[in-house]
Amino acid sequence: MVRAGDSEVLFRLRADAETLKVYPFRFELDISFHLEGPQLAIEATARNIGGEPMPASLGFHPGFRWPLPGPAPRETSFIEFALDEPAPIRRLDARGLLTDVRHPTPVLGRRLMLSDALFTEDVVIFDQLHSRQLVYGTAGAPRLKVSFDDATHLGLWTKPGAGFLCIEPWRGVADPAGFAGDFTRKPGLFTVPRGAHESLRMQLELEPD
Repeated sequence: MVRAGDSEVLFRLRADAETLKVYPFRFELDISFHLEGPQLAIEATARNIGGEPMPASLGFHPGFRWPLPGPAPRETSFIEFALDEPAPIRRLDARGLLTDVRHPTPVLGRRLMLSDALFTEDVVIFDQLHSRQLVYGTAGAPRLKVSFDDATHLGLWTKPGAGFLCIEPWRGVADPAGFAGDFTRKPGLFTVPRGAHESLRMQLELEPD
């Protein structure tokens, strides 16, 4: 923990001998949380403190109660995107690798109705995302507005039957099945120049009924 106050906290992970064994780049990763009224801002910043360009990706993995607190039943919960999302979705295989298969979008009229059946094939991945904002919840009840201006991908995930839903903005994605090239050429990576940094931001806001 670098600093903490009544409404904010900053955590830092710095490269060391153990991280260099599996990721041979010198970095600092800062994660900050800032609360202001009904809004929670989260920011992840990857800083290159080494002597060469640094390939990287960032992603959030927050989980929210499903359904959100209130009388509405689970099956009435939905995700409503800010824009139409007609592009196909992607899935992972049994090894956690991104498949080439593209599936028809489950979004109808900007709204994705949530069901356990949606997640029997694991995470739902939007890799041609138009929206940078969505609302999660049910009609006639308080909802969560989720904003993610810097994300290139969005994952939605739960274990079928579990009491949570993960809404995951990413800058990057899992390895494609069959990829065997140089790590620095993996799809979804970005490169942080020496002495520079890249960030991923996410904002949550509680919307009243």
